[in-house]
Amino acid sequence: MIYLISAQSQLYSSKLFENVSISEGIHQLKDMEEIGIDSETTGLCCYKDKILLLQLGNEETQVLFDIASYDGLLPKELKEFLINFKGLYILQNAKFDIKFLFRQDVILKKVY
Repeated sequence: MIYLISAQSQLYSSKLFENVSISEGIHQLKDMEEIGIDSETTGLCCYKDKILLLQLGNEETQVLFDIASYDGLLPKELKEFLINFKGLYILQNAKFDIKFLFRQDVILKKVY
């Protein structure tokens, strides 16, 4: 299942995903042992560009956070979840994604 979290959820409607709140999205992720992370950004420089979208999940469940709708800033609940998650993060391009998260005071632990 795909879940979408956006401050502008009224703009999005599809049978492909379900609009949910931040806390509902985090609830879908909290019991996972491994979470894949991918980001979409406005560019390649973590100092001047912003995160547009952050996707977290596994093969069965993906949670899409429309960060652009929050002015490019990670919501507080999401930041706390990312910082406190005890499982393993799996990233394809870790160096790139970690830089953007670090600029928003998020340090991931247990990264593969």
